[in-house]
Amino acid sequence: MRFQFAGYVVLQLTADYSSCTEFKPGDIFACYGRDLVSLGISAETSLTSWLTGPSGLRWAPSHVAIASQFVRSTEITWYESTTLSDRKCLTAEQRVEGVQVHPIRERIRDYCRSGGWVDVYRLTGINELSGYEAELLRSMLSKLVGDKQTGQAPRQYDTSGAVFSGTRLLKWLPFSLANLQQMFCSELIAAVLQRLCRMNRDNPARYNPGLLLRRLVRQGTYFRRYQFTGRGGR
Repeated sequence: MRFQFAGYVVLQLTADYSSCTEFKPGDIFACYGRDLVSLGISAETSLTSWLTGPSGLRWAPSHVAIASQFVRSTEITWYESTTLSDRKCLTAEQRVEGVQVHPIRERIRDYCRSGGWVDVYRLTGINELSGYEAELLRSMLSKLVGDKQTGQAPRQYDTSGAVFSGTRLLKWLPFSLANLQQMFCSELIAAVLQRLCRMNRDNPARYNPGLLLRRLVRQGTYFRRYQFTGRGGR
């Protein structure tokens, strides 16, 4: 079923789920998992936003991913940095921990079928990517994923950085440094958006998923476009 809420579209995991084919380079997928690890991430990063966060982001996502054209075609695919996906990366052709690429609908199904949901955030009109910028995004991400054909290894997941980004005070201290040789999910997206001039230059390692999206929505760069859910709208 399809519903309209405050400018965004809710699609249930039914026949209508497959009818939404419009994904664009730069779309951000805000993922809300229902396992204990995901719920813990959302709870910890929602404590300071429960009353002040933008609509839809008072409860923070547990994970974020970004859409871009596939390395070897124009298909729009899902890029993320994670240790929790059991799917094979399309370019590494095996399961990896770190930066990886997958078909969008498969990853949305992973969340919806386990009781979670995925919100899709889109660049506002003035911030839409040009053709050159979309190609730059693909080029940047292609250097971070594993590739069986070339022997390129993926950037590994930064577990300690992810934990540090979830703290409310420590991440703002001067010794917090980004290590882009290892990247967690929101650090990856913050880094590429800063290169695309959609965020001011800052330390990308300071952004957990909730903080990243709250910043992007508050500054008018992104808005919520779709919600995919297996149990109706929220």
